[in-house]
Amino acid sequence: MFSERVQSRAAQREATRQRVLSTAERLFRDQGFGATTVRQIAADASAICQNLALSLIAEITEVLARAGLDDADAGRGARVVYFSYLGILMTVSHGTFRESDALNELREAIGFVLAHEGEKE
Repeated sequence: MFSERVQSRAAQREATRQRVLSTAERLFRDQGFGATTVRQIAADASAICQNLALSLIAEITEVLARAGLDDADAGRGARVVYFSYLGILMTVSHGTFRESDALNELREAIGFVLAHEGEKE
């Protein structure tokens, strides 16, 4: 199951890469290479990343709901897990965590969310 998820993320990464390249190609064709800015390409890429973030949060929400959290707790918990995930990725990329420890850290964040079901902020 985990390897299927990793493959899915790899496929999403490749799809994102292709969309960014496609955007750059379209802008180069429409405006010319010299008139196209990295900012324009990045703006489009930013929209792509935002859509990916919303998709991941929705997917995590569904998983937490299947684990027994009500809709409100699943949504809040999904945001906690998502932002924990981003922090873990950045920490690993900076060499502070080893990749082998990253999965345990993410499991700990998920366990925290599940253990605090129904608690108010």
